[in-house]
Amino acid sequence: MDEHQDHLQAPVIPQEPYPAGTFQQRLPRKPYPSVGGAFGLLGILLGVSFIGGALLGMLNYFIPAADAPGFMMIYLAAFTITLWIGLMFRRDKSFSWKSGRWYLWPLVLIFTVAFLIIREPVLQLFNEGEAEKDLISGLDAMNPFMLVVSVLAAPLFEELIFRGVILEGFLKRYRPGFAILMSSVIFGIAHVHPLQFVNALLLGLVMGWLYWKTRSLPLTIMLHFVNNLGASFLSWKFTEPGSGVREMAGSEVAFLVLFLFSLLLVFVTCLIVPAYLKTRPPQKMKLNEG
Repeated sequence: MDEHQDHLQAPVIPQEPYPAGTFQQRLPRKPYPSVGGAFGLLGILLGVSFIGGALLGMLNYFIPAADAPGFMMIYLAAFTITLWIGLMFRRDKSFSWKSGRWYLWPLVLIFTVAFLIIREPVLQLFNEGEAEKDLISGLDAMNPFMLVVSVLAAPLFEELIFRGVILEGFLKRYRPGFAILMSSVIFGIAHVHPLQFVNALLLGLVMGWLYWKTRSLPLTIMLHFVNNLGASFLSWKFTEPGSGVREMAGSEVAFLVLFLFSLLLVFVTCLIVPAYLKTRPPQKMKLNEG
């Protein structure tokens, strides 16, 4: 009888809360970010930049010399806030700092220089003439503050956000082709200006492909650094946007030979890298993946 009564007793409801993470472990979360989440990060980046730019414009009215250092401070603030928010939503706070195999570094260096050459005709198709000249001259590429942003800060912060956070999350959620393309589009939109969008889109496709193949942020940072250093030099040395390499070549025939040789180098590099590296497929969704 007592045993029967024990079965009829109401179940004991625990008074203490469930251990932290118990419910979350039952419901797997998709890797962060989704496309919507990535555009949210982009909105934060552009929003902070716009507010900072408006404040800088008012300050520049009274202190004209504050233009370049102010731009650097706004850039660093916008990207730091965006990166912090991106990591706050992502469960794994670490990045892939693998340096890659030693022979990849000279290959990437050669590839970057060749890429600077073969993209020039593409950029000239989107050249906006005098308006673009005003943009380039206004940036003053060789200003020390602009050099810090373009050559040092941009390769680090932009790779951490657009490859380390956004593309890494995309590769775990979507097919590689879509992940690379969409992250490159977002990377291009972040540069706002139409010509810069095309340039960043092309560069993003290259760095996205390299990151997918190697999962190495140091390699993409190095590629980004060399690209920005070369672009800063060309914009400082030559007044016509998107024609620096052509002017350095001296003639159309010399530029054509240089262009074809660079195209061959890019093609060979794209064959060599996959030959020595096994493609790492997108990881399956894991429990507690943020």
